Amino acid sequence: MRIYDLDSTNVKFEIKNKANNQVFKESATISRDSAYRIIEGEYDELLKYNNTMLNKVFIVFSTQLYRPKVIVDYERDAFIYDHFNLRITIDKNLRSNNTNFDLFSEQTHSIPVVLEGKQILEVKYTDVLPRHIQNVLQLNSLERLAISKYTLSRRFLKTRNWEDN
Repeated sequence: MRIYDLDSTNVKFEIKNKANNQVFKESATISRDSAYRIIEGEYDELLKYNNTMLNKVFIVFSTQLYRPKVIVDYERDAFIYDHFNLRITIDKNLRSNNTNFDLFSEQTHSIPVVLEGKQILEVKYTDVLPRHIQNVLQLNSLERLAISKYTLSRRFLKTRNWEDN
């Protein structure tokens, strides 16, 4: 579940999928009330939307007894270059919390996940990264790395070795 504003009335429910080194998202919008119910384990709430993706989520959550694990919070600066379907984001102040799953709470006590001053740069594009953007980013001196803010956030909060999901 994802929100962009604590005052939001809607929540974006997203699933990330990977195929052949490509990541794509499926998403649906649910209400704030539904988000609270789902967090509490009332997975039947997903079925009221009559949405194919949410129906799949219902099956997985119900059969595998999914429960919230962590809230991942960060600040994002996004830059979009529509002509090349290019998006560059800088994520900073990455923090996590594994005790309070109220997405809308201002009182979430979170811990830093990356060193202070460090940021995550994401460059996403469809086909071609323009040469002038490559030059600005000096990509020849960087290493391509897949990074998961979720995984980074979970690594400090695991209490048992088997908690890898």
